[in-house]
Amino acid sequence: MGYTVKMTDHGTHPPTSVHTKPKHLRALVTVLAGLTLHTGCKSTPPAPETFDELTSYMFEHFEDEDPAALQEGMHNLRNWLCDHFEETQEGYMLENLSEDAVATLDGQQTNLDGQIGAGAAYDITYPIEDIIRVYLDEDQFEVHPNDYETYERSWIDGENCFTQQECEFAYYHSHVENNFALGLSLEAWNAVQYRWVELDDGPSLLMRSWMRKPAVSNFDWFEIDQQFGFGAIWSADHGIRQLEAGWVIMSLGELEIPLDMALRLTVNTILERGVEVQDYLDEEE
Repeated sequence: MGYTVKMTDHGTHPPTSVHTKPKHLRALVTVLAGLTLHTGCKSTPPAPETFDELTSYMFEHFEDEDPAALQEGMHNLRNWLCDHFEETQEGYMLENLSEDAVATLDGQQTNLDGQIGAGAAYDITYPIEDIIRVYLDEDQFEVHPNDYETYERSWIDGENCFTQQECEFAYYHSHVENNFALGLSLEAWNAVQYRWVELDDGPSLLMRSWMRKPAVSNFDWFEIDQQFGFGAIWSADHGIRQLEAGWVIMSLGELEIPLDMALRLTVNTILERGVEVQDYLDEEE
């Protein structure tokens, strides 16, 4: 999951319910809802209804032990995209993530000034099981042949159960290096989290990521202090629909960053990665 540059994967430490099987989530939610009614516990604030607010809301509630907020968020997100899908393919500027949204991320800065946020959505004509297999089990040098100079993944949880949908969370650290045009190189250290969230018509897949420390560039004038990412995947008639959002804190020396350029760079990166996954699965046929 951040997507302004290619160095971010498709991520914090999962709560104690990490080994809950997704197929039992709906029953668990029902039980928890009943307990809430009888104990008078405070309910989660209703999920917003717009793309901008939903991405930040779901980023913030990613680790909730009760998935009800994420389920409501996914319901609203899918409805919104039904009417605005083409808009997101042109690129969508996002408001900044709040301090509350990143408060649970280990070791993160509280100064979030200077964020640039953008998102986009696309379709892939394969089921969600194939998508997660490509993301977590396949060689990323083959999936994205032009993206990585270095790609290393250190699993923390979920390595042997997540793609089989036998556990709810997956969590790993990654070390990646990307080469770009004009000799630009970027090295980054990311934390990445995945989560299955059961919906009425089947499982959805959520992703969250952030940088564990600032990226290192071979050019002093190009700095990326932080990058956050959020993604969501769900089944559709044609295969899957995927949404990705990213927020980056970066600088180009003393130059002002044109927002239109940042938006286009983010959107192009998101859509290109979708095409690469589609092509990879097509070649397996």
